[in-house]
Amino acid sequence: MGIPTVKAVILRQHIKQDGSVNVKIRVTHNRVVKYLPTSEFARKGDYYQSDLRFKSTSLIKKMADLVERVQDAIAEVDAFEWKTKTTAEVCAHIEACLVPKEKFRLDFFQFGYEWANAKKNKYSGGNYRTALKSFSSFLGTETLDISLVTSSLLRRFEIYLHDKHGRDARAVSLYTSHIATLHSEARKRYNNEELGEVRIKNPYEFYTPPKQKPAKKVSLAKETIQKLIDIRHSLGYYDKLAVDVFLLSFATMGSNVPDLYYAVMDRPGVIYYQRTKTKERRFDGADMFIRLEPVAQKLFDEYLDPSGERAFNLHKKYTFYKSIADKGNDRLKEVAKMIGVKPFSMRWARRSFGTIANSAGIPKSNTNDMLCHIDSNMAVTDIYIEKDWSILWEANRKVLELFDWK
Repeated sequence: MGIPTVKAVILRQHIKQDGSVNVKIRVTHNRVVKYLPTSEFARKGDYYQSDLRFKSTSLIKKMADLVERVQDAIAEVDAFEWKTKTTAEVCAHIEACLVPKEKFRLDFFQFGYEWANAKKNKYSGGNYRTALKSFSSFLGTETLDISLVTSSLLRRFEIYLHDKHGRDARAVSLYTSHIATLHSEARKRYNNEELGEVRIKNPYEFYTPPKQKPAKKVSLAKETIQKLIDIRHSLGYYDKLAVDVFLLSFATMGSNVPDLYYAVMDRPGVIYYQRTKTKERRFDGADMFIRLEPVAQKLFDEYLDPSGERAFNLHKKYTFYKSIADKGNDRLKEVAKMIGVKPFSMRWARRSFGTIANSAGIPKSNTNDMLCHIDSNMAVTDIYIEKDWSILWEANRKVLELFDWK
């Protein structure tokens, strides 16, 4: 019949160290399962450890009552109509029925963390969690009813970020925009403006997060890149590793550190990854196929993963890519002093590649594809044109042949 089914459950992966756990309502519809959080928490002694069945009589009764209320909410909709609805729509209907408008409460932080943790892109999910932690530090609390997120509060948060990070810091626009996104997602889930059901007011009608200022066009000169190639074998272990990761990024069309870390070998001499930063915003999933040019083979040979698990062995040197970036950036500052140039970081490899490619006469459209940017001017027809990787690989070869890869 396609009618949704529900059950109160405990998820083992959500159990905290002290044994407490939030009880969920499992909603199954057309073979798709989603979990709704409840206001009930089970303690270690309230459930059986072996199969997670409820043990506490009071908890059993509470959850039975809640399940009955959920089933009543489902029964309000005709069985035939359920066939046309998604599981997400089922959950939205249940939540709307269970929470009266005048008594609506939502912990913004709980909602935000659950939304961030559910993101497939771990990198962007981490950015949202960082924004929430900053918002929590500003407020001095880890709980906040969403009705208290007002335009005046958001303005004070922006001022707090200015004072802490600097007015032009990326954190100001990044954190305020991420909080705005989370608030928008909550409104999408709990409001039904088409039917006039507005449980969460929109403070962003009266406040606009600041836009990120364009990044300064910073890059290393071709002569500096060559100097890094020349001195890398004379450096200490950690300085050499930092410089080599920088050069690996440059030599693979400006690949970011997380992408180098997780890249796999698609076929001999060609690595593959989906660009972490843009894969959720591009129609093509931000697929990247990069040929390892023979001109820089000596560099690649030092870091290829012999096990074949990934393209490069960086995951065997560090358990997390962020460690490579953070520690590498510290070492690059020292290397910059050593060779007499202004401080630079891992990100400069990507910017330097784009600048040098442009100077080498590579068309801007090809450089854009090599860097896997989001192009707001892309025509709809461009989405359906298969990318010719050989053109990009030849452009990359042309850039790398400007250097002597010892």
